[in-house]
Amino acid sequence: MVKYMVNLRERTGAKQEELTLPRGVTLRDVLDQLNDRHGLGLPDGSTMIVVNGQGWKQLPKGLGQELVSDDRLSLFPPIMGG
Repeated sequence: MVKYMVNLRERTGAKQEELTLPRGVTLRDVLDQLNDRHGLGLPDGSTMIVVNGQGWKQLPKGLGQELVSDDRLSLFPPIMGG
């Protein structure tokens, strides 16, 4: 499942969407699919990409991390605080 937060909801026209993931699909493959579908241009510096609560840069294989159907992908703008 992909969840879109804040301004990404407006850009995609959806709060979330289900994806069917074939065996061996990577995070890069999924982002490419979302880029083709929604024109998001991911990864970029203005969108945080989180898989099962973990930022993609912390994943063992980064964008090459294989995903399975029950993984949860969340996309949202960086969180600012003070």
